[in-house]
Amino acid sequence: MTEVLSRDVLLRFGGATLRRYGNLVVASGGIGRTEEIKESVVRADASTCATYIDRDGKMRLAEANVLRLDYEPFYSLGLTFPDGSPAFGPRFEGSRSNRILQSQNHGTTWAAVGTPTLVSGALNLGLLALDLVGDDSAVAGEGYQQTFTVTGADGVRPLSVYVAKATTPATWAYIGWFDQTAAAWRGLWQLTWNGTLPVLTKESGDAASLALTPQLVGFAAENLTLPIYRLMFTIGGVVVANTQRLNVYPSNVNNVAETGTLYVGGWQPENEAKLFPGTYIKTTTATVTRAAENVTVVTALIPRDMTVLARMAQPVWAQLSGDLGAVQEVFTLGGAGAGSIRGGGSQAVRNWHGFIDGSAADSNATTAMLAGASQIVSRQFKSFAAGGQAAIDVGAGLGGFASAATPFTNFTNQTLTVGGLGGSGELYGVLLDLVFLDGLFTKAEAEAYPA
Repeated sequence: MTEVLSRDVLLRFGGATLRRYGNLVVASGGIGRTEEIKESVVRADASTCATYIDRDGKMRLAEANVLRLDYEPFYSLGLTFPDGSPAFGPRFEGSRSNRILQSQNHGTTWAAVGTPTLVSGALNLGLLALDLVGDDSAVAGEGYQQTFTVTGADGVRPLSVYVAKATTPATWAYIGWFDQTAAAWRGLWQLTWNGTLPVLTKESGDAASLALTPQLVGFAAENLTLPIYRLMFTIGGVVVANTQRLNVYPSNVNNVAETGTLYVGGWQPENEAKLFPGTYIKTTTATVTRAAENVTVVTALIPRDMTVLARMAQPVWAQLSGDLGAVQEVFTLGGAGAGSIRGGGSQAVRNWHGFIDGSAADSNATTAMLAGASQIVSRQFKSFAAGGQAAIDVGAGLGGFASAATPFTNFTNQTLTVGGLGGSGELYGVLLDLVFLDGLFTKAEAEAYPA
């Protein structure tokens, strides 16, 4: 097996560069020499509403124009780096909007159904606070609801909310999205518990509405053994001209004798027509939009035989089927058109791809994503001047090189965009490491380089 040496590293983003030395990016400055080029990093998001999970497992608010270094892969997926330290890395997402007001305060703006009990901010995870909502009536169902609107085209919308187990009812609690104008549930789920793990069962709603796998986000500061989960949904059949409504009932309103309590907060019905939610955006008296984010680095890279290794946490969209509406790019080099290369997730199916964009013909290598929390993908790019070809390996061996692209000898530009296509196609995930190597190396050889 060929050993990857420091002189073979053309550029590295994250990984050991970040963990050991505190630098986000290094690039090769000559044989055996690397230099930090952190000053070339630009964050495209100037907002201060982006959230992340810090090293202590608490939700925090990112500073303006600063990348979110997110430990969520460690706390939700149990991922570690090869040395056993907690996995973290920069998070990249497209723009998202939270359309509900008072996203974690049921005592304001939300309308009570009956006379529910309420303990505000009963559980906390840093920025995130969950209320304790209760139904203590044996003669009527109780809970909270709030109306809101969305804009754009009819169709799907993402929804998410955080919950933790409190006093369980005899049957189940309810979480739902209701079309108040049409008097129809777009998605209504029964919420039960397997120990402290939430279990969702769809009772009614649009055929396109579905629940994603609940995501562990951490343990409450008030009870270090009580896990907080994020429930995530795709809501189908949304008509934008209609008034929408969210409902939470801590017990079964169809069996009014039931009582129960539920920790709940961090509601987020989103305006974007996507199948999966973005990270949490807290609201108070107004809706809030978080801008898209990616990083651009001006490099000295030219077309050559190269290997690109990417380590990622499994993104939330990996569990979905169907068209996501856009590619989910890990990186692009040379722009978004001809004379460039890129690697990421495919739009229509859950494949990883390695892509060379020629002026007429392209080379597109794809392979199915593997199951599991860790995604390690190696891409090879070769023979640009003769007609570039791409190949990809996710662990089952290097697939065949795809058909050749139209030849080119220079990238359209030397800008590397990490976490997106440059204004679109954002990764929507956490990138743990990205390494560009000079020459063609196997996945095992690339992985053996100090992580």
